[in-house]
Amino acid sequence: MKTLTVLRADRAKLLREAKAFQAADGTFAKDADRTAFDAKMTEIERIDQEIRTRDNEAPSETLVEQDENRLALDDDPVTGRNAPRPAAGDADPAASTSQVAAQAERERVQGILLACRAARMPSSVFDKFIGDGTALVDAQRQIFVELERRADPRPNAPAGGARRVEMGDDPLVHKRKGIEESLLHRINPTHFALTDIAKEYRGMSMLDIAKVYLTARGIRVTDMAKMELAGVALGLVHRGGMHTTSDFPLLLADVANKSLRADYEAAPQTFMPITKIGSVPDFKTANRVQIGDAPSLLPLGEHGEFTRGTIEEGREQIAAATYGRVFAITRTALVNDDTDAFSRVPAKFGRMARNLESDLAWYQVLKNANMADGTALFAAGHGNYIGAGDIDLGPMTVAAKSMRLQKGLDATTYISAAPKYLIVPPTKEVQALQFVATNLQAARYTDINPFAGNLQVIVEPRLEGGITIGTLSATGSAYAWYLASDKTLIDILELVFLEGQNGPVIESRVGFDVDGLEIKCREDVGAKVIDWRGLFKSDGSDNS
Repeated sequence: MKTLTVLRADRAKLLREAKAFQAADGTFAKDADRTAFDAKMTEIERIDQEIRTRDNEAPSETLVEQDENRLALDDDPVTGRNAPRPAAGDADPAASTSQVAAQAERERVQGILLACRAARMPSSVFDKFIGDGTALVDAQRQIFVELERRADPRPNAPAGGARRVEMGDDPLVHKRKGIEESLLHRINPTHFALTDIAKEYRGMSMLDIAKVYLTARGIRVTDMAKMELAGVALGLVHRGGMHTTSDFPLLLADVANKSLRADYEAAPQTFMPITKIGSVPDFKTANRVQIGDAPSLLPLGEHGEFTRGTIEEGREQIAAATYGRVFAITRTALVNDDTDAFSRVPAKFGRMARNLESDLAWYQVLKNANMADGTALFAAGHGNYIGAGDIDLGPMTVAAKSMRLQKGLDATTYISAAPKYLIVPPTKEVQALQFVATNLQAARYTDINPFAGNLQVIVEPRLEGGITIGTLSATGSAYAWYLASDKTLIDILELVFLEGQNGPVIESRVGFDVDGLEIKCREDVGAKVIDWRGLFKSDGSDNS
């Protein structure tokens, strides 16, 4: 069995042989060199495992003693093999100089080892410092520079530049983060600030950024034409047997996703004041149970008995469906630095997802489909509809009275669904705002508009222009107007997402039909009016 000293000597020899296959920049000229390098490194890992096992079996041998034993062998300048160092008592004229050199080398190795361990650097970094003969002070300086680059600047960091250091991360992680934050700032500078680690990539073209990223991955790009470089960056072309370039398409997909979400969350939606958000576990039709009021309390005479009551239930059905489209970031877009592909397209998809939700919600109102009781959403039988009636005190009084008189599912208990929102198409916007404006100049109480200041106006263009969702369509009206109560008093409209989601989802793949990166935007969503008692409709009239 080989001793620890011999094992370490074998390891040092293998490391020298492995580095002979590698260029100074860490790349490989030929695939064969890469294969030979990997074989040497595999053998080194096997030796490392044996050394660790032997170390555990001999705890009395300290780390320093192990390093001293390893460094007790000096390279033979003729054979290139490790030979025993002359003993201190031998008559060697160079013994004193050799001992001093060996001691200095031990201190260098030990110092680098402790610095790498403290910074949680991978073993490859330690091996490179030792193999290159890097001085201890230079190695420590490089480690400190790396730690500084890993630092995460905080907006409220204390004076003096104090930073929180993340230990043990791959330096490529920080380069990736800097590129991502730089691209996001370029796309939406208002929403995404330019961080310190992103400033390095400010002003770079997409192709320049791809070149920086690929170089960090150890891929030589100096001899690549633009289209080849773009192909390697997007994972369409592989060089040197390396298949890690898919990281860059993932980075672009992450940027697209965050850009999409930012615009999705910023897009306005008018239906939210009357809508609650829910979820469904799958694409099957789900029941939404409406719980009625508790039974009325009845008088109890002397020696009387309490009677049992029931709570009525109503059921409306709702289901989520899948909607989506695919867009591509092509190799040509990367070469041309087409900012639309990286900024405007994902942002537009975010707004389109928001528009889809609005279409689904208002479609339920415009379609006026039958509810679970077989009666249309807005109908005289539901007490929530009148024909021609403009936005004026007369029709508004009828509408408000009807909503106040609405009863629960037991047809007995008044729920007093007082109107809170006046919902109108753009044609009626000015009239609606004038109607709800407070009039402090009225000479008589009969001139006062009691609805002024008590109704909030919601203007929705879909109510006038109509809605088309695939094969579904609903016609709008320029004159119809609606009232809605507070959604905290009664469920009116519900928007549901597939469980675990809350908006659009991004998926990506390297294109087969498209010469680039395909990004799919998908949303699983549905909407349904839950209770007609919180809504009222008038067909309105043309008051022009």
